[in-house]
Amino acid sequence: MKKIITLVALGFLTSAYAQSSYMKGKAFYVFSDGYIAKVEADGKVSWKTQPIKQVGDIWVFKNSILYTTFNGIKEISRDTHAECFSYQPPEKPEIYSTQKLDNGNYLVAECSAARLLELKPDKTIAKEIKLGKAPAGHGFMRGARKTPQGTYLVGHMGGKLKEYNDKGEVVWFFNDPSMGAIYQAVRLKNGNTLAAFGENDKAAVAEIAPDKTIVWSVKNADLLGQGQPEPHPLKFCTGFFLLPNGNLLISSWIGHGHLGKSPHLFEITRDKKIVWSYADHAAFKTISSVHPLDEKGEPLAPTCVH
Repeated sequence: MKKIITLVALGFLTSAYAQSSYMKGKAFYVFSDGYIAKVEADGKVSWKTQPIKQVGDIWVFKNSILYTTFNGIKEISRDTHAECFSYQPPEKPEIYSTQKLDNGNYLVAECSAARLLELKPDKTIAKEIKLGKAPAGHGFMRGARKTPQGTYLVGHMGGKLKEYNDKGEVVWFFNDPSMGAIYQAVRLKNGNTLAAFGENDKAAVAEIAPDKTIVWSVKNADLLGQGQPEPHPLKFCTGFFLLPNGNLLISSWIGHGHLGKSPHLFEITRDKKIVWSYADHAAFKTISSVHPLDEKGEPLAPTCVH
């Protein structure tokens, strides 16, 4: 864990970067539009869950897998796949994002209910953060992550990235119409924010300074001429993972009329070179989230995911 954090301590914008792939020859888990699955190092699917309704979030730990189920969240054993934890409210609020916190609680983003919940392992509510009026609608929010400072970064599909305190007050925001809808964001150790934007001509991942300056980004225009479908290799950037070698792994959701037309996953260097991609369209229609494993088959530290 300390090794990985050191590599990303200055954010993704660093002076050193890898020209080789980390993902080549590694297994990984994905959230597909249909199920959670494990992909082995040779690219073959070795396991998958029963059908799941919608795209969402996945976290892989040493002994368990946590993921969203559209109207809830579920944690299962990595070995037996038995259920360890589940939460599904009766009102069906559309849940695309979850996060297991350091204290063992679960962060749940209830989209149409316009609220964030921190749930204890016994399913009681430790915190409720109301972000607006309910019902808020299908496009209200997607990704939500708690920061080391105790605030919450929320990607709103209307195009705004907002940071809330635990009272639901906005303490920081980013809005650039040229970048499109914001799906996911995470606070880096250097204080900058790494965010995923979509889609098509506006698909991108960008590192944003506290003063809202974009200090680094990768867009479709940067990837042209690298043997990928043009003009939009990236379709909808829904997730990302900072890899131990300093590269960025991006989940590109290819729904909305683009099935089979582009890879699901891209590994990209700091100088915007594609060094690995994954495009098994027979196994997966779409992939919205990915969690890589190391050379021993163990999950990379969750502190560097998404």
